[in-house]
Amino acid sequence: MASTKGSIYTVGDVESDEVHHSLARMRFIMARTSILFLFIVSLILATFEFTKMYHGMHVRIQTSSTGLETFEPTSYFFHKSTAINNRLTKLVGLNWTSPQRPTIGKCTVAHGKHNEAYQRAIDTHLAHSKVNGYTMFLLHQPILDGLWSKEAALLEVLLLQLAKPAEERLEWLMWFDADTVIINKLISLEIFLPPAHRPDVHLLFTKDWNGLNNGVFLIKVSAWSVDFVSSIVSFRTYRPEEELEFTEQSAMEKVMQMDQYKDHVVQCPSQWWNAYPNDGGEENVHFDHRPGQLLVHSAGIGDKGKVIDEWLGKLAHQRYLYAMPASGTNYKEQIEAFWRGLDEEREANDDNDTKDDPRRALWD
Repeated sequence: MASTKGSIYTVGDVESDEVHHSLARMRFIMARTSILFLFIVSLILATFEFTKMYHGMHVRIQTSSTGLETFEPTSYFFHKSTAINNRLTKLVGLNWTSPQRPTIGKCTVAHGKHNEAYQRAIDTHLAHSKVNGYTMFLLHQPILDGLWSKEAALLEVLLLQLAKPAEERLEWLMWFDADTVIINKLISLEIFLPPAHRPDVHLLFTKDWNGLNNGVFLIKVSAWSVDFVSSIVSFRTYRPEEELEFTEQSAMEKVMQMDQYKDHVVQCPSQWWNAYPNDGGEENVHFDHRPGQLLVHSAGIGDKGKVIDEWLGKLAHQRYLYAMPASGTNYKEQIEAFWRGLDEEREANDDNDTKDDPRRALWD
């Protein structure tokens, strides 16, 4: 091979060195291009998943033997977050904390002569569930007579959840009648749950001028709740002599008063999540819906379709009046004051109970 006088390299050595550097540059460029490509693709996928999580469709994933349908959010982040996170970390070093798994589900029954209007109302609940990532359970057919399918469907959902491992099950369920319309889908249900220091509370309910209204209530996924709902479903069997003016609703009210249940239920203000289109004739108690509140319930109204469509029309043309984040309402202040008041009342009752107790000297 020829050599250059005075040079320490041969021509072949120089050519080999240039080829080596060219290949190295090409490998470097390809590696950087691959990383950039993977990063862009990962970013697009992440954006797509977050978009689905907040605005995507629900998918029906299960139908039970009774006809109960289960609708889940479509986002992978509620099911595959760990796997996706690990994969992206290995590829491009991208890492983040996945959104917290929702702990609340929503349940309802919809059938009968108002069913078309009910479906329009349920669409607002689906939209609310999409924004907040809630699972929804929907029964389209009766499984018991009258209105008793309500508690039967709820009992099925409770049992299905309790059969799951604790880390996979929902913690609370919201029952909503199909004649309720979500007015402010930006309000999450978590804000209504009892504070952490009240694990003894298993049911949140509201009352109106007729007593209990169970068109909307929150119930914990627990063995207590299974016993409670089972007692309602079977009430007609072991208390056949009892008059039930409002059928299963009256049964629920009577069961709530039983010794084993009464200390684990809490009455909440109706306007929080069970507001009506009007006050019902009550001058001092406001049951009617106010802008920013979660929903409106057509309780006791004959032409439910008319009222449902009226509120859907308001949403279509004046959404800016009703849809606002919780921070734009007084929910936080009301809820904190409510539970603080209950705590103070509880402490006062405890003091009164022990004041005249002859065993008190043993405790002091």
